[in-house]
Amino acid sequence: MGERKMEKLLVAIDGSAPSERAADHAIRLSAKYGMPVHFVTVFPEPLVYGEVEIYMTKDKAKKIQTDRGLEFLRPPLERARAAGVEPTSEVVFGDIAPTIVETGKAHGCAAIIIGTRGMGTIGNLLMGSVASKVVHLSDLPVTLIK
Repeated sequence: MGERKMEKLLVAIDGSAPSERAADHAIRLSAKYGMPVHFVTVFPEPLVYGEVEIYMTKDKAKKIQTDRGLEFLRPPLERARAAGVEPTSEVVFGDIAPTIVETGKAHGCAAIIIGTRGMGTIGNLLMGSVASKVVHLSDLPVTLIK
């Protein structure tokens, strides 16, 4: 029999409590089953135009957001390493939900784990809008964490 490739988990991190719980769930699964875990933080492309460009370029705005994303990623990365899991991570830019789904595909992930927010609107009564969009766009299984 051929050797089976380890399936990777993708976890979307935005610094919220639900995303931290999603990270912890993935870390437990990874530690128990030996599945690699990849953390991603996604920001929309920065909009810099008009007089704002005098003070901040698009590259500068991306640098600020990347630094913020790295701060979001630091705690789950540290917890994963403490649990004996060696995670990977990245900060990317794009339309948030489709970019999460595309990142999962690009990394050959078996599943996406994402926190919910319960925004309270009729359309998003049970989950946040990003989580809802990921569920609808993804061909991969999606685990929602409250």
